Amino acid sequence: MSKPKLSKKRQMIIDMMKAKKRHMTADQVHTELKESGDTMGIATVYRNLNYLYEHGYLNRVQHHTLGYIYDVSFEKHYHFKCNVCGKVSDLDVKYQDFLNEMVKEEIGSDIVSHDIIFEGVCNECKNS
Repeated sequence: MSKPKLSKKRQMIIDMMKAKKRHMTADQVHTELKESGDTMGIATVYRNLNYLYEHGYLNRVQHHTLGYIYDVSFEKHYHFKCNVCGKVSDLDVKYQDFLNEMVKEEIGSDIVSHDIIFEGVCNECKNS
């Protein structure tokens, strides 16, 4: 099944996220768009991000304090969140498929994937 064609606004969100090369919350997307001169309202940003996720253009991970974090990468990977500046970044750590099987054995449910977000203080914040 092919993905639907994107509106200019939705394509603008994708292009901006690819250019920034980082994970973003809806508020961060809204701020970046506003700074670039776009007038898209926050509710429209939320609707567009949800549409892009539902149609396979974006990936998202739920964080317990930040809410949804959106990402243009679809490879299974882990994340690191700085508790000082809030930046979320990809970790170059091999995805551990065995964890799915281990948890399945523990609880008896079928596990298809997992998300792990490591938290701490990033090097930039640690050195400033």
